[in-house]
Amino acid sequence: MSERTNTRTFCNACGTEVPEGARYCQNCGAELLPSAGIASAQATPAPMPPPNPPAIIPPYGYSPPVYPPPPYPIVPSYSAAPTKSGKAVAGFWLGIVSVPCFVLSWVGVIIGILGLIFGLLGLNEARRLASATGESPARFGYRQARIGIVCAVIGILASAAFLVYLLNNLDKYGIKFTG
Repeated sequence: MSERTNTRTFCNACGTEVPEGARYCQNCGAELLPSAGIASAQATPAPMPPPNPPAIIPPYGYSPPVYPPPPYPIVPSYSAAPTKSGKAVAGFWLGIVSVPCFVLSWVGVIIGILGLIFGLLGLNEARRLASATGESPARFGYRQARIGIVCAVIGILASAAFLVYLLNNLDKYGIKFTG
C-alpha cells in the first residue's frame, strides 16, 4: 500500500480547491501557476501598486523668492533688450547689393525696392526703439537703415537708367521688333 500525503491545491485567483495536476481552475478558468509543492489554502495576495505620492505642499509661511529687476531696460514685446533692428540690417544689405545689380536691370530694380522698403521700416523701428529705451538711435541700426536707403535709391536709378539705355539701343544689339 502506497502512502499518500494529504495535499490539496487551491486556485490562486478565486481560492477554490482544484484537482491535483490541473492547469486551469474549474470555477473561474484562471491559469494555475505550476506548484513546486503544496499550495496553501490561504492564497498570497497579489502585490499592490504603490499609492500615489503625496502632493508637495509648501510649508506655512513660504513665499517664492523675489529676484531683482534686470540691469537693462525691458522693451514691451521683446524678451531681451534688442541690439539692432533686423529690418535696418536687411535694408542695409539689400541697398548695397542693388548698386552693382544695375547690370541686371530689372533684378536691380526689384532688389533696390526691397532695400528701400526694409530701410524705411528699419529706420522707423530704430527710432521707436530708441524713444522707448531712451538710448541713441544709432545703437538700433539707424545708420545702417539710412545707408541702405541711399544705396537702394542709387541702385534703383542706375538700374532704371540702364534698362532705358538697353531698350533705346536694341537695334545696335541686333534685336528688332516687327509689327
